[in-house]
Amino acid sequence: MALGIGLMFGFILPVNFYSPFKAKNISEFWICWHVTLSNLVRNYLYFPLSIYFTRKSVQENYNIYRNFLQSLIIPTIISFFLIGLWHGAGWNFVIFGIINGIYIIIYNLWVAFKKKYKIKDNTNLINNLMSQGLTFISIVVALIFFRSTNLDNSYHYLKSIFGLGKFDLIDIFQVGIFAAQPYNGIFLLLISSFIVFLFPNTQESVFSQVKSEVNKDNVIIKRKSFISLKWKPNIAWGLIISSMFLTSVIFLNRKSEFIYFQF
Repeated sequence: MALGIGLMFGFILPVNFYSPFKAKNISEFWICWHVTLSNLVRNYLYFPLSIYFTRKSVQENYNIYRNFLQSLIIPTIISFFLIGLWHGAGWNFVIFGIINGIYIIIYNLWVAFKKKYKIKDNTNLINNLMSQGLTFISIVVALIFFRSTNLDNSYHYLKSIFGLGKFDLIDIFQVGIFAAQPYNGIFLLLISSFIVFLFPNTQESVFSQVKSEVNKDNVIIKRKSFISLKWKPNIAWGLIISSMFLTSVIFLNRKSEFIYFQF
């Protein structure tokens, strides 16, 4: 919505989210999740810290383990600590950031391991699905802290997920839409998953020459003369947009708190 309104007034805003849940590794996830914040922290915090500690390691002739600690682990943890703190002044947000920092460190270790032993990536359907599934589950675990109101709730959810708490799978049918209309809840969950994991995002649907892997060459971040629309108005799109507009008008009376008021 912000991108479209900006274009109406001649402003080209950078893409901020680009199908992050389709990511096949944690690095790709953070390239596509909150892009502007990630770029800011990477360019003005992580890179300067990493360069400083790397130079210090070379000057002091540190061993490989201390060099790894200073050039990767410390800058990564500091950067993600502040990313978590940016989302809210609470320990649950800080832990969310630190968990993702640990994910990034583990991913870099894996990349270094593959490079050292010359392990090639097999990009087939099974490997892609496994990579995407592992990344998604890892992110969901971290998001438990992000969405919980306090640490006690986070621990409760984590224990329940791993079968150590009092929460069972059947309990999801005791609250919300699953309790009132379980079949509708399951249907909406399946439709939402289908849209998130299989449908093209708005950038892929509207703009030409979109690079979905890391979003580096997305045309919307270039000059206006380079923006190429593949979307064309027609009767089908007119009906879809009209239906969305009418649905929005119907639900105008529903109370919906602005999302950033929750932080």
